[in-house]
Amino acid sequence: MSDQAIIGLVCALGGGVAALVYFLTGSIKNTVDTAIKDILDKLDELVKDISEVREKMAERNTVLVYLEKRIEQVEKTCRHCQKKRDKED
Repeated sequence: MSDQAIIGLVCALGGGVAALVYFLTGSIKNTVDTAIKDILDKLDELVKDISEVREKMAERNTVLVYLEKRIEQVEKTCRHCQKKRDKED
């Protein structure tokens, strides 16, 4: 084999490896970009779900506070409860 043939073969091999690396890195980049987009979409859904849960918890907490106040009012005016308090004293 001549020197020129060996140099041509080495250059062709180097070019092939460079092309393979270029296409593989492009493919990896596309895969990573797609994965990141999917993760961000799922995080957005999770944030929405969490905000809905927080709203429901706030509503229920408000209802519980209202019910506690109402129960206290009923206990203050309840005859049966008043009798219990009088017996305890």
